Amino acid sequence: MSYSYDSLRQYLNGKVNRPAPEVANNTRVIDHGESIAVRLHETDVITFHSDGRIVLNSGGWRTVTTKQRINSYLDGWWLYQEKGEWYLTQSWDSKGFVFADGLTIGPDMRVTGAGESRAGLSRDINQFAKGYAAAFVKGDIDSPSGGDCWFCAMMTKDGESLGDVTGDASHLLSHVQESYFVPALLINAIKAFPVAPLVGSYIRDVWNGGGDDCQWIADVAQRQIRSSVARYLKIKLAVAG
Repeated sequence: MSYSYDSLRQYLNGKVNRPAPEVANNTRVIDHGESIAVRLHETDVITFHSDGRIVLNSGGWRTVTTKQRINSYLDGWWLYQEKGEWYLTQSWDSKGFVFADGLTIGPDMRVTGAGESRAGLSRDINQFAKGYAAAFVKGDIDSPSGGDCWFCAMMTKDGESLGDVTGDASHLLSHVQESYFVPALLINAIKAFPVAPLVGSYIRDVWNGGGDDCQWIADVAQRQIRSSVARYLKIKLAVAG
């Protein structure tokens, strides 16, 4: 089935059956009046406008599921991933357009709002997270202090970092590029992607000048810190994978 504003309008008006099975799995069709969106969790991942425009959005969650949902409703276009980057294309013979939130396919098939390639950033983030975790278990990362990156360390009364409030992720990119292991970054990472209680206790003990001498606990902590930091940075820097 070809999806468009008109076909989804017919669905919402009860004139046709459900447009796709995916709608039942954390996904809904949302009526915004002059536009109709397919919403995955809390993000309108693809929005069909009455004037024929189609707008794509990951909400920062460049996951396999997000890509699958968008592809389920695109006609003649698809998203694919290569080296941690998403591309929108009409042909396997062409790399297409670098994905960015807000990427728009016009009624004339002209694409606007494409991003700039950051191929290799996923690899750089993984290396940064590996180095961060290794440095932590060696005791080389001090506890958070006033000397931390302000965008990571300063918090609102609701517990949001200054970087999140301002929508500025450039400081995180700088940390990755400079291998700057900001202590507060770990706090923010485990808020978003929690570690096991045992690892949380280990982190607190290390920062309080102690730490468990048990090697297997340190090994578990290193793996979970690495995973949490990598996932956090990929979400904030909108990197797939």
